[in-house]
Amino acid sequence: QLIDTAVEMDVVGAFRDCNTTVEGDDVVKKCEHLCALHGLSARDFVSHYDAYVVSTNKANNSTVTATDIEAFLPRLTRELSQRNKHLQRTPTGATTMSRKLARGRNLAEELIQRFNVGEKEAEAMKESVKKEAISSKRRSANTQGAATKRSGVANLDGSSLTSSPSSSRRSTLSPTKTQTTALSYSERSDSGKRTTFNPNELQVDTVSSPPTVNLLGFTGQLTVPYKYMFEKLLDRADCIDSRVEYVTEKIMRRNKKEILQRMNESQKDADDSATASLQHIEFSDVGMASQGSSLFAGKVFLSANSGQKKIHSLELEGSIETSNGRRVHLNLSNDISTSVFAGQVVVVEGLNATGTNLNAVKIYSDGSGHHKKTNAMELEEIYYGKTADMNNTNTVGVKLLVVTGPYTIEKDGQLDYSPLDDFLMKVEEGDADVVIMQGPFVDAGNKVIQVCALDRSFEDEFDYVMEKIALCVQNLIDKQKTTKLIVIPSVSDVTHDPVYPQAPLTPPTSFAQHIKDRVHFFPNPAMFMINELVIATTSLDTLFDINKNEVAKNPTTRNKMLRLVEHVVQQRSFYPVDPPSEHVHIDFDNMKYIEMEVRPDILIVPSKLRIPTHCVGKTLYVNPQTLTRSSSGGTYADITVVAPSRDSLIGAIEKANAEGKDGKALSFAANAAQRTVCDIVRI
Repeated sequence: QLIDTAVEMDVVGAFRDCNTTVEGDDVVKKCEHLCALHGLSARDFVSHYDAYVVSTNKANNSTVTATDIEAFLPRLTRELSQRNKHLQRTPTGATTMSRKLARGRNLAEELIQRFNVGEKEAEAMKESVKKEAISSKRRSANTQGAATKRSGVANLDGSSLTSSPSSSRRSTLSPTKTQTTALSYSERSDSGKRTTFNPNELQVDTVSSPPTVNLLGFTGQLTVPYKYMFEKLLDRADCIDSRVEYVTEKIMRRNKKEILQRMNESQKDADDSATASLQHIEFSDVGMASQGSSLFAGKVFLSANSGQKKIHSLELEGSIETSNGRRVHLNLSNDISTSVFAGQVVVVEGLNATGTNLNAVKIYSDGSGHHKKTNAMELEEIYYGKTADMNNTNTVGVKLLVVTGPYTIEKDGQLDYSPLDDFLMKVEEGDADVVIMQGPFVDAGNKVIQVCALDRSFEDEFDYVMEKIALCVQNLIDKQKTTKLIVIPSVSDVTHDPVYPQAPLTPPTSFAQHIKDRVHFFPNPAMFMINELVIATTSLDTLFDINKNEVAKNPTTRNKMLRLVEHVVQQRSFYPVDPPSEHVHIDFDNMKYIEMEVRPDILIVPSKLRIPTHCVGKTLYVNPQTLTRSSSGGTYADITVVAPSRDSLIGAIEKANAEGKDGKALSFAANAAQRTVCDIVRI
């Protein structure tokens, strides 16, 4: 068969564009036969070959030889077989298996005969075709199985739910999804509906704002953008190992009393005079066999071989310092109460008799910090002023509104800002002291954004959203209201770097100075103080990812909703999952910005899981969810934190003075969970 000269030049030219030459006419003819056989253009063929040499570390070869083409044939056969599988409509079941196997076998035979492929290479090609057909069948079965599983919902306590609509817990525990029969935003009938958290039955209808509302961001937070995708593997390992050591230290200090008691008991069995101290405790190598109970520190992982979370797939990876990064199977077969997840830093007491199987007896994971305390006299001044009327009995408190994007819905192929406009109207009509607005402001997941159906750039769209916020602030100023706004980005913001942590958004140049004084741009995640309250917030759905990776056995906290939030607080991290979810891109060089310096009084983490507002110790967890859901409306949070009464503050100071203590130095933790009312409001 004669080869068209123009086509031959295309092959040579395509290789030349990749700085590669072809050795001899025979090799060119082989390439042309392959292009004709598979309907490939010269550039497509070279693209396949280029990907092959890169993946096999042969990118330095500047000449294509006949041997290279023969080695490339099995790879090309496999790739094109996969392509044909997706392009052609094929029936399911055994018929599909046989047809694909026959088609692949015929293709392999033709390649073998045409290019005189050696016996060894021919067998490899046939085996590749057979494996591909079997793998295709398995993937099809897995897809059908996954579809079957999706018809039911997993309970947060680990049990399974059927797809029956009569399931009593499904609406509470499943991720929030807009049903196919849901009304559009304009047709919604439950606007203004409130779900209230008020365990102490506080009366907040007449709460007035304090004379002072101080807003202060924590020092040491991320303030400017950074370069990413420049991580070196060793630097990343050092960052992860530093975090393991940091959290391990916090766990040891938090559980000092119990750990020392158990260690002393075990040592006294061997030596009555032995007494352990925290400074003298050394962690054992996770890969070293020992005949006695020891302490091991490291990070929990799920075995890569299991493919799913199982109690038998747990592994513990020790630190570089103590274990040189080795991993060992973490056995929870003993009578143990624990809940762990991939990426969790733990201290394990157990026995590793073989060096490969760590039988855990006790697992410590609580490394949470302490609440920040505020001076009693400062509290009195903040909420009641220096010259406040002692007879004034009005209740004082801080009012917050918290909302998370997306802020738009799709309507007639365009972005509809009705939800954002309605929320900003609520802000103008209300009396909130601080409004926390989290992204995404221009959502990368919106279909209008994905197909680029906008009539302006993404940056102009973001400026348009900011102009709406600026107009709201101007109206507040005209009404002589002192409301402050906090703007926090999201990894789904199309105008921002999609890495975590994120630097603050850049305010538009059109913002006047008096607007900038009211609108504060914070990073994601962020920690800040409103008066004495420490607030920690992130727009990332951390709890959803922890839920996917958690394994529990007889957990002390039976309520999984409560347990998920506990993991975040106890691990002192806004995102403790490792490896991260596929949609979360962590910059490990900046992991320090993800850590919680102190235990927050209010933790705000929006989640698709329907986790209600609740207390985790003295920390109040709030899930505002999102302002929009598909084409319908979502929710936002309305929070009121009542100030401690003036009588209680003065009484505590006088009592301290009477006991011979310095009443002026008396300080209190906020204990916000006991004096807060939180409403989740339907927009």
